[in-house]
Amino acid sequence: MKLKTVQIRMFRNILDSTEVKIEEKVTCLVGKNESGKSAFLHGLWRLNPARATPTFSVPDHYPAWLEKRHRIEGVVQNDLKPITIGLEWERADVEHIEKTFGAGVVKAGKPLQLFKTYDNKLLWDSGCDEKRAVKNFIAGQTIPAADAPAYSALPDFAALQTKLAEDIQTNAAVPEALAAYTKVQTALKTLFGKSETFESAAAQIASSRIPQFFYFADYSKLPYSVKVDRVLKAKDLNESETTARALLKLGGSEDDYLLNPDYERRKRELENVANVLTEDVNKYWTQNPALRVQPDITLQVQQVAGGQNTAMDEMKIRIWDSRHSLSLGGVPDFV
Repeated sequence: MKLKTVQIRMFRNILDSTEVKIEEKVTCLVGKNESGKSAFLHGLWRLNPARATPTFSVPDHYPAWLEKRHRIEGVVQNDLKPITIGLEWERADVEHIEKTFGAGVVKAGKPLQLFKTYDNKLLWDSGCDEKRAVKNFIAGQTIPAADAPAYSALPDFAALQTKLAEDIQTNAAVPEALAAYTKVQTALKTLFGKSETFESAAAQIASSRIPQFFYFADYSKLPYSVKVDRVLKAKDLNESETTARALLKLGGSEDDYLLNPDYERRKRELENVANVLTEDVNKYWTQNPALRVQPDITLQVQQVAGGQNTAMDEMKIRIWDSRHSLSLGGVPDFV
C-alpha cells in the first residue's frame, strides 16, 4: 500500500492541516518555527508506529487553549480523530483481499482510509464492495434454487446472517433445506473467524500490509550490555533494547543458536553475526576500515520445571580496532 494523503486535526498546535498530498518520491515540509512541522510528523507516526508504542493523549496533545473549553461544551475528545491517512491499494494488496472475498471486492481507484482516535482505536474505511463480497460468497455455496436469487441480491453480510437465521428457523422441520442453510451459516462463520463485520474481517486480513512509520529526530543508542533473552522475546522493549534487537536481526541471527547452551553452537552463530555486521560497518564507516564488531554472550544455565536447563544470557558488544590493537565497548550509534 502507498501513502497518498495525510490530515492532522486537533493535535498540539494543529487545528486542521487539511489534506496533505504525499508525493511519489519525497515530500518536504517547509514552515517557520512552531508552525507544526514536527507535530504533523508526530501525528502520522502515532497512527501505526513500527518500533516504539507512542499513543495519543488528550491531556498531552489536545490543543491546550481549547481542551478545557471543549470539555465544558461536551465535546467527546477521546472520539476525535487526530490522524487520517489515505492509502492506495496496490495489486498485491488487492490479490491478498480477493483470496478471501473474491474478485471485484476492492473498488478500482477507491482509497483505503485509516483513522486513529484519541483513545487510540485504529479504524478504517476500506472502500471495498461488501455487496460484491456477499455475491462471491453465495456463488460458492449450495443454496436451494428457489432462494438463490434473493441471497445473491443481499446488500451486506449482516443481511445475510439475518436471512440465514430466518431460513434455518423456517425450515427446522425440512431436513434437506435445514442442512443446506446450516452449512452456509458454518461457512460464513469460518470466513469471518472472530471478526463481527465485513470491515473488521477485511481489516484483519490486510493489517500486515498497512505501512508502519518511523520517526527519526535523535540517535537510538545501543547499550554495551543487554539481556539477550529479553531482547529476543519481550514485547515491552525500551528504545535501546529495540536497537539491540535490530542489530541482531541485521546480522541475521537465529534465536535458537544464540540461546543454545552449547558453547560451540553459540560461538559459531556470534562469529557469523559478527562477520555480517562488520561488513556493514565498514561499508558505511570508512574512516577506519580496521574495525570489527565483536558480540559476545555470557552464559548462565538455570534449572526450570521439568528438569530442563535454560540459558539466561547477557549480550555484550565490543568493537575491535586492529589499527590500534584495542577494543572498546559499544558500537557507533544507530539512527
